[in-house]
Amino acid sequence: MLVKNNNNKKVVFMNGGKHFWNREKDIVKKLNEEFEIFLVINHSEDKNYSLSDIVDFCKSNEIHLKVIDYVRRKASNPLKILSDLQSVIEIRKIKPDLIYIESFGSPYFAIFASFLFKYTNTIIAILDYKLHPYTKNGFKLSEKFYRFIYLKFFNNYHLFSYDQTQMMKRDYPRKNINTIRLNLIGTDHLKSLEFPEISDKINFLFFGKIYYYKGVDILIKAANILAKKSRRFKITIAGSCDDFSYYKDLIEDINFFDLKLYYLDKNELPALFSNADFFVAPYREVTQSGPLMMAFNYRILPIVSDLAGFKEHISEEIGFIFKNDSPEDLAIVMERAMNISVSERNALKKNLGKYVESEFNINTISSKYIILFNEVINNQKTPV
Repeated sequence: MLVKNNNNKKVVFMNGGKHFWNREKDIVKKLNEEFEIFLVINHSEDKNYSLSDIVDFCKSNEIHLKVIDYVRRKASNPLKILSDLQSVIEIRKIKPDLIYIESFGSPYFAIFASFLFKYTNTIIAILDYKLHPYTKNGFKLSEKFYRFIYLKFFNNYHLFSYDQTQMMKRDYPRKNINTIRLNLIGTDHLKSLEFPEISDKINFLFFGKIYYYKGVDILIKAANILAKKSRRFKITIAGSCDDFSYYKDLIEDINFFDLKLYYLDKNELPALFSNADFFVAPYREVTQSGPLMMAFNYRILPIVSDLAGFKEHISEEIGFIFKNDSPEDLAIVMERAMNISVSERNALKKNLGKYVESEFNINTISSKYIILFNEVINNQKTPV
């Protein structure tokens, strides 16, 4: 273990509380062995973590913590503008050698940061360089705004997939763009426990908030096709949806479906994943997939569309790939997955386990963050 000393560089690590708790607390813990970490959390209430969890985590690991609470005031409240300005000023007072931002949290904070933080020692983490159509007709206005801010005023970037990195490098060849893959999600779940479900049906799982680009309609249509050949399967769709009526109208036989159309508590996830035979990601578009990282964590065999963002992870040695936007091809692949032998399934699971242990080792991932942070620090002269 690295021993910190008074000469360690100061790093501000800024993100949303839920994202930090789900996938980055182990990374930050490792980073704090190399740097003096100041964790800045954009906090909003969430049933799957509590602020006290983060406070206790930071105390036990000697990590500085600042909490920005965005639930207190509406965006139209002038006090919110003053609060965000004060937060930016407080971060400047730390005199950090580097600022890493995955979530601005507020448009006001983003505007102030773009003018008051140095672009040379600030890294912007971008989950979705290519914006997703959340409905059939469009994108979130907030994402367009943040995209303008971080592409206009900053220079150093962290993207989470090689496909997204290539896209951005084509558009911005002069920017410093780096790739470190998304960490596994759900490492704090009770996955060591057994949740046996007695069933002779193959369980195909879709998990995550339901948006148009995620292709749940494609999965439903594939299930309708497969149901004409076999009754030996069920489709579990788990995740909240603003309006499921469009998808419900596509279902021909509800008996094939187990619908959990709400935001699941983390205590429900071990049973959900442990009882799944295959994880299905029928996305029309993908940058990187948090639910896929969770499926990896549980070693669930994936069935994914043939998009570059999936194919950089998935091959026929660890899962199944179908033609994008084709319910017919997905039905064929699902039928093939249902009919593989026990030995074939065990071989795929073994290969998947080796891949996950190789690509998502916490020491390997955190070392890439350390290299990136040191490169940016060493390439600029003075703190913010």
